[in-house]
Amino acid sequence: MKNLSGIKTSFDFTVFNFAPLEMVAPKEKSELERAKEEAEARAKKKAEEEMMSSMGGPSGKAKNTKKVGFATTSHMNFTG
Repeated sequence: MKNLSGIKTSFDFTVFNFAPLEMVAPKEKSELERAKEEAEARAKKKAEEEMMSSMGGPSGKAKNTKKVGFATTSHMNFTG
């Protein structure tokens, strides 16, 4: 086969194995592995709940915060 630049090239398209080498079928998890994952998920959820309760709720505001507003000025309407 020649391409437009005149260089002769050849390709070998014969493939005997179409599956990737690293592909492995998923295996069924054992009872022990499932229990371990569930325990880790419960511990993570409990830690997140404790963190949220110590912060004052899901909004992330601390309990002793004050609301700060901007002072009113004579330039409230910016009509440029």
